[in-house]
Amino acid sequence: MLTRSRAAVLLTAIGLITTGTVTAAAADPATCDYDPATGKRVCEVTATPPTEPGSSSPGKGTSSGAKVTCEWNGQEVDCTSDEGTWSNARQCWVSLADPQPTTDSALWEGNTDGAIYKCSPPSGGGGLLGVAWGTPTYFWADAAPPAVNPSALAREAVERMNLVGARVGATPLNPTAPGVVGVQSWLWIDGADEHSWGPNTATASSGGVTVSATAKATKVVWDMGDGSSVTCANPGTRWTPAKGDADSPTCGHTYLVDSGDQPDDAYPITATTHWKVQWSGAGQSGTITFTLTGPTRQLEVVELQALRTQ
Repeated sequence: MLTRSRAAVLLTAIGLITTGTVTAAAADPATCDYDPATGKRVCEVTATPPTEPGSSSPGKGTSSGAKVTCEWNGQEVDCTSDEGTWSNARQCWVSLADPQPTTDSALWEGNTDGAIYKCSPPSGGGGLLGVAWGTPTYFWADAAPPAVNPSALAREAVERMNLVGARVGATPLNPTAPGVVGVQSWLWIDGADEHSWGPNTATASSGGVTVSATAKATKVVWDMGDGSSVTCANPGTRWTPAKGDADSPTCGHTYLVDSGDQPDDAYPITATTHWKVQWSGAGQSGTITFTLTGPTRQLEVVELQALRTQ
């Protein structure tokens, strides 16, 4: 049984479903996810640290927030210390050996170029975060570790991009008009640009080292509020009146149940963009991935019923 207010909505649904303009609050510039419950953003970042001296493959560090996580036996340690710069590949802090061993030392492995580096591992008990210095070892590498961490500069470059969470674009355009069960709602990122979809390129420099980073969203995951999600590899196509009642050629969702049992009689829709950043500098390169979630749009969905009168 339809209530009077919902019946009134039905009388205007068809007229309103394709008219009007969404006015959404702009997302604040950030490099973190938007949490509507707290109004804060929280970054979820995965980074591939640069190749360490003498190593043929990158380390395994992951990032959370604005810094690369340096880990030893599953425990986070400082990425830099008095012992040098942490190497996830070697599981120690690396620094230039001082003094350098004489050229007849076996540590040179027959090489006459490069340098000998000190590898200071942690050991259990005491010290920083319950970690004390272990017995150092030494190794030869043909290139010195950069004085400036390129991956840190890459993250600084990303911060300069002022990337934002996606604003929801959906039909009906009028934010007060309801969607209709069985009629597809088109989905798109409202005002998609270099800040909400990319590509976006920025650089950061320090200590003679310059890093260039390019960020681009790889996909957007739409949480439709009805327990389903839609994943699109593009920012979607904005609906216009000329499109009529056709389905979206790129991204859309059809509700099968009305939103009458939802809080405020509406489904909350959010768009989460998945970003990939490629960076390079100082002879090194890496990848940073993270997600950004924009503000929520509430969409009432109703079921149209044909009424027959005698």
